[in-house]
Amino acid sequence: AAERTDDVCRAGMTLFRLVNNYSDWKAVRDSLPDWRTSVMKGTLISELGFEDFVPEKLRRIIQRCCNPNTAKRFHTCADFRQFLEKLNFAHLWERHVDGNWRCLDNEIVVDKHVVEHLVKGRRRRANCRRFKTSDEAFRFASQLVAETMLDS
Repeated sequence: AAERTDDVCRAGMTLFRLVNNYSDWKAVRDSLPDWRTSVMKGTLISELGFEDFVPEKLRRIIQRCCNPNTAKRFHTCADFRQFLEKLNFAHLWERHVDGNWRCLDNEIVVDKHVVEHLVKGRRRRANCRRFKTSDEAFRFASQLVAETMLDS
């Protein structure tokens, strides 16, 4: 049983790396004071955190995979897969080099301090906002992606 939960944890860590778009995992883990201790204590994910654009449901699945208490993990990778298959993606967002998000009929554009959400080319006023800084604007855009990625 320990082998199965170790496999689940490895799969969860791989998914964690993918959803956060870590291209240089060594640099990410080396940013922690003692990443090996973090792995052994099961605190690596909580110390690194998730990007704002990762939906809460997906975060909970990954956290369950990598729970330091093996009894609280999925028992097998098949169990893990079943939970992933239950996720219903409403939008398959892609972040472009310019920092803006696009999918089939939607676009979230950050221009300086303004976030524009377009659906089929038309402004979705409820999701358009002005911010004091571009960092706040990009954070809001990422959170909007997280909120709209999955069906409720």
